[in-house]
Amino acid sequence: MTLIVANIYDDDRIAMASDTLVTWDAGERLPTPGTEELGKIVIVRPLLAIGISGYDPHGRIRDVIAMREEPLDEIIAMLQQDSRAGFVVGSLDPLRLVVIDSGTVSDRTEIGQAWSGDKSSYSAYQEKFQTEWVGKKQQPVPFRQMTALQWQTSFNVNANVGGRTLRVAGGPLDTFHFLADQTVSLGSDDRTVFLVGTGSTPGAYAFFDQNRGVGGLFCHEMPDVPVSVEASTPSEFQQRAQRDYSQEIAYARAW
Repeated sequence: MTLIVANIYDDDRIAMASDTLVTWDAGERLPTPGTEELGKIVIVRPLLAIGISGYDPHGRIRDVIAMREEPLDEIIAMLQQDSRAGFVVGSLDPLRLVVIDSGTVSDRTEIGQAWSGDKSSYSAYQEKFQTEWVGKKQQPVPFRQMTALQWQTSFNVNANVGGRTLRVAGGPLDTFHFLADQTVSLGSDDRTVFLVGTGSTPGAYAFFDQNRGVGGLFCHEMPDVPVSVEASTPSEFQQRAQRDYSQEIAYARAW
């Protein structure tokens, strides 16, 4: 299972967030080959991002990528045929927010909020999203998403949600892009650096473990399984991603 959340904010912008934990039957946790992370949000094209929950996320990512050039309505119709997974579809033009859950389509554009995945995790997330960093301490929607979901990914609140918090946001002018987060790992010397796609490969991202000198690079063209890249520094990792895999990546920006 997993948790995908999305909001329309500032009239025409969309922010989405997910965890990166992969679970299989009976809650067994299995690492993705080459890394323990798997992003559940795919930047399909500059104005379209899709979050994926449920069975076999790797296969669902491949399915979504195969539809990259299809019109929005056709993508929604094809995802509706999948009875074992959930999807959150965010489109910037036209502005739409749609949930597809076990073949049922729900348009959430007017409501401006959508989710898919583990219900109890969403309830815990929503309690924090609605009450923290609001009022006099009001913070932007992407920040509130981050803090509400990171509370679960950092502190293992629910067995079905974990790993790291992965976030995407965009508007008509700057389009969809990954956002920066530093995950708190209590009692850990984790020095993992998150890098994100830029230029012609916005759907690429990578987790580089500075302690081990190796990272998993998820390529824009097919971000279902990472390629392993060895490097001594984040800068060298960036250079190798560009040279060997034609992936333009950079340090993630905060907003």
